[in-house]
Amino acid sequence: MTVFRRTAGVTLGDYVTMCRVAEAQRLLLTTSMKVTEIADAAGFGSLSSFYEHVSAACGMTPREYRRQGG
Repeated sequence: MTVFRRTAGVTLGDYVTMCRVAEAQRLLLTTSMKVTEIADAAGFGSLSSFYEHVSAACGMTPREYRRQGG
């Protein structure tokens, strides 16, 4: 874990979250899946966690992100 953090500059947990957010962003823009389905497909354990992390990364809710096209 320490080696990963030194190498990547973030913790393993933060890295996994960044990957999940990136996958959610991709799905929001390229599919017509429901937001709840995307949260599940991207690996988020709860809808509230999905909204929290995507909103923090994008500066808007997942629905707004989809509407604005990224």
